[in-house]
Amino acid sequence: MSLLEQIMDTGYSSETTFGKALISAWRQRVIRALVSPPSRLPWPGHPGKLELDAATNRLNTLHDYLEGVDMILRQRYGVPHLHNVRDPLAELLLIVLSRKTPEDAYLRAFHRLLQSHDSWEDIHHMEEDELQDMVEDGGLASKKVTAIRGMLTTIHDTFGEYSLESLEQMSDQDVLKFLASLDEVGPKSALCVMMYALERPAFPVDAHVGRFLTRLGIFTVLGLDLGALDHKQKQRYLQDLVPPELRYSLHVNALMIGRELCPASSPSCEDCPLSDRCYTGLQRV
Repeated sequence: MSLLEQIMDTGYSSETTFGKALISAWRQRVIRALVSPPSRLPWPGHPGKLELDAATNRLNTLHDYLEGVDMILRQRYGVPHLHNVRDPLAELLLIVLSRKTPEDAYLRAFHRLLQSHDSWEDIHHMEEDELQDMVEDGGLASKKVTAIRGMLTTIHDTFGEYSLESLEQMSDQDVLKFLASLDEVGPKSALCVMMYALERPAFPVDAHVGRFLTRLGIFTVLGLDLGALDHKQKQRYLQDLVPPELRYSLHVNALMIGRELCPASSPSCEDCPLSDRCYTGLQRV
């Protein structure tokens, strides 16, 4: 059985349901940050010390708004898997191959490589030029080869096998630290693996997600002006300000609407189902 068949047996990624305890802990953590902020404020524009009722009202406003946005996007797109898979090592490979590469090209390389081999060990021991031929679709083949060979070496050296199953026993913080330490894998890519394949309450912020949430304008209720932040700063602050139960669906549907209606230039606000509640849409329509 090829690696591709093995991976497809585990299936595509799907939305994770989180328990009430985790959601309650998230609410308490954000409210605590608003009521008793540390000396170093947790995000730019933080409103400072608030009364409990005021803090709760602000969080409820944010949560209710995002819940409404999520419902509208679900009606339009469902909650698509976007070709992401449940197998964490295969998902890591998919993300490496997708770097600055069109979807059809990196999916072609992903399927070609995994269909041609029966084990990760076979891929690890491929000749460099052969592996480069396999992943050349979309460019950056040399960097991708370095990343693939490096990650397989580190994973095998760390866990004694070509598998990321051991991550299941590690904390979110330790999983993020390990994944982000791999060649050509940054925090956003690590969070993608955590969300798609490890069912962790992660929230990756790529260009589409950051742009979409910036244009909505809702995070100003917490004093956070996303438009003033760069990409890495958006990732840093948003990963714990989005309700856990909405993270998967908001992430994938922000990608969908970002591609279809909300690109970097010339967004189609007049056709957007959120134009009557989006700050940018209300300004444009």
